[in-house]
Amino acid sequence: MAIAEPEKKCPPGLPAWLATFGDLMSLLLCFFVLLLSFATIDAQKMKKVVSGMDKAFGVQNEVPASNTPMGTSIITDKFSPNVTKKTLKDSVKQETTDSRKKILAKQQGSDGESDKDKRKKERQKELQKEIKKDKKQLKKALKLETFIRSAEVKGTDEMVMIRLKDKAAFKTGKANLNRSIRPTLKKVAKALMEMNGRIIIVGHTDNIPISNDDFGSNWELSSRRATAVLHQMLEYQPELSTRIQAEGHADIDPIDDNRDPMGRSTNRRVEIILRK
Repeated sequence: MAIAEPEKKCPPGLPAWLATFGDLMSLLLCFFVLLLSFATIDAQKMKKVVSGMDKAFGVQNEVPASNTPMGTSIITDKFSPNVTKKTLKDSVKQETTDSRKKILAKQQGSDGESDKDKRKKERQKELQKEIKKDKKQLKKALKLETFIRSAEVKGTDEMVMIRLKDKAAFKTGKANLNRSIRPTLKKVAKALMEMNGRIIIVGHTDNIPISNDDFGSNWELSSRRATAVLHQMLEYQPELSTRIQAEGHADIDPIDDNRDPMGRSTNRRVEIILRK
């Protein structure tokens, strides 16, 4: 009677060679991935291969029931054959350079913007910085007048404006400056001497017609008021005469409603504009 041999128990864990085999497979995978990363695809040859496969298998475009199927094989039995596509061909061309293109390339930057446009934008940025600085300086000089609301300073991208209120500068229907406004004009003239730009003084009125011995219309009144401010500023700073002018706009540029007394009072004003 044969004696049965005791069963051998497998040692716990994986065999040692499996770790080496796993490392080898990982290295092979990395090697082929590296080769694939170095590979380049020829777009023209790829299009030719795809075109050949389209021709062999057809493109699955549905055929209307009234038309006879154009397919000749089991695969294309219910589909029409694909239209042959044009493929790109390699061609050798001589590259020529036009002198005008060279000049245009010099005039334009990398983003296609001409040097003239760039200089214009840079100039606009400089003007905006200058206007912002002038506005800040005028507000500082007229801090008291702004507080008592006899004047206000405003600014845009192209100009700075000092607006003198009607009652602070003139009496009703008159074009003679009040003595109280003269220190304000002295501050304005002194500040404008340190700034660049043309100075335009514009007189405005409300829409109520005026006709007396002094003025025949609001045009005359607004012009005389602007001229009075101009002469007073030139008395303080005669050097401003080369870049200052006066205009009368009557009631054509209202900033408030002329139907009520408050609005008409707001519209009666003189504006000193520093235009860049």
